[in-house]
Amino acid sequence: MRVNNGVLQFKHPLLDGRIIRRGVAKVAGHGQLSDSIGWLIEHKPKIRSAITEETAKENNLHDFAIAIWFELLEGNERDEALRKRRASANQQIKKHRINLFAQSADSRGRSMDELLGEIHTLEGKLNTALRERDEARAERDGVIKATGRQTAATEGKSLAECFEHFKKHFKTTESAYVKAVQRVGYVVAAIGPAVKQGEVTKARIESAIAESKHSDDMKRRLFGWAKTFFGLLALDPESNGLGMRNPAASISVPERAKHKPQLTDPVEIMALDVDDYWRTFAAVIGYGGLRLAEAGALPLHREEVDLRRLLDDVAASHEASA
Repeated sequence: MRVNNGVLQFKHPLLDGRIIRRGVAKVAGHGQLSDSIGWLIEHKPKIRSAITEETAKENNLHDFAIAIWFELLEGNERDEALRKRRASANQQIKKHRINLFAQSADSRGRSMDELLGEIHTLEGKLNTALRERDEARAERDGVIKATGRQTAATEGKSLAECFEHFKKHFKTTESAYVKAVQRVGYVVAAIGPAVKQGEVTKARIESAIAESKHSDDMKRRLFGWAKTFFGLLALDPESNGLGMRNPAASISVPERAKHKPQLTDPVEIMALDVDDYWRTFAAVIGYGGLRLAEAGALPLHREEVDLRRLLDDVAASHEASA
């Protein structure tokens, strides 16, 4: 049990030891909160009346910790009661179906034993399907109620739906927002807008971006935007996320390529089969250290070029006449 980065995390002993996570970033007294959860884990109170006002005061129990503890238990009891009601209703439906089949057995020309055997087989398959459905729903609801993370409930969303959520909740400056939406749009298009978020893996993201039509530098940037996109979706609902798993968490963003300046010896240019004008031009720039504009202005002012002494003067600045 601990409080880490504004999130309380502990194993609830009365909920099959499930790990519970609750955001407590805005709750004061994290130390007292941890102590209170520790006391509750040790004593395992099953009903709220077990924590009297005197008990809470004597053990300095944090009200927020008590509220979380019993909210989870009561939510679990509601889920169990709902499951039982569903099972009872489904049982009544099955009995009604059996009666209808039995009443029509003679008209179908089949014996009652054959019909009941078939019904029992179908009933077994139905029971299995209903049980699996209820277990999946209970697990989903339990995750949402206990942790605030809607993984099982939301991973069925397509990346197009997730992209709309991103556009609505991503916060930055206006100019940066336009660029962010554009780059994340590239990521979604590369993976596939119709792909379900729950089907996306790290390998799929890396492959989709690597095989996209973008330049190498843009692909490098898209790896970073993929981490931003899936990272926002993985935030808790309280932080404008969807509580999803983050398949891009361990993706490495390639470092920006560093290009060393390429130096060309003027001799290499002078050795080319070009006019003397350009050979001279290359020699002046290369050996004199002139900028292109300075070298380009020299022929207009021949007094600045002393061919006898092999000197040129670029100190003055002139404007070309109209």
